[in-house]
Amino acid sequence: MAAYNTEFLAKVFNFQENFENSFADYFDGLDGLRCFTTFADEELPENFLAVQFALGGANGGESTALLNYDNGQLEEDIFNGELTVQIVTRRNDAEDLNENPLPSIIRFHSQLRAKVMARMLRGQLHGVNLPSFYSIVTLNHAGVGVSIEEDNWVDISAVQYNLQFQIRQWDE
Repeated sequence: MAAYNTEFLAKVFNFQENFENSFADYFDGLDGLRCFTTFADEELPENFLAVQFALGGANGGESTALLNYDNGQLEEDIFNGELTVQIVTRRNDAEDLNENPLPSIIRFHSQLRAKVMARMLRGQLHGVNLPSFYSIVTLNHAGVGVSIEEDNWVDISAVQYNLQFQIRQWDE
């Protein structure tokens, strides 16, 4: 039986950071906006995108299935996760977008939401650079939440996806 380096396994099982960084890179620059992760340590601009990944359970019921061997082969398990892409725009910056500020920032926000959804079509994910030890099995749109923070006039859309992924065999 092969023994795996704990440091390397920690890198493989760092699901949140790996998925968030990959999708933040994928969306960074969409319509000129920066995309941040949950652990961004810089001040956020007034208009931005953000990604968040939450891990669900393993479909086999055991999250340690990768450490079990059958005839010397590493068993693969399928994990569930939820990926949320947030679009955040502040209406106060609207005058920079057009001579008719309020409708243009609302339209800008709506168009950004549509572009995020278009990029997340299964066939378009070839631009996502996930670490090679992951493989997305399914990706399903789970819904869109829209809210307005009236005190700050901030529009927020949260586009959510359920996904299943597996950890593939790897070379350390």
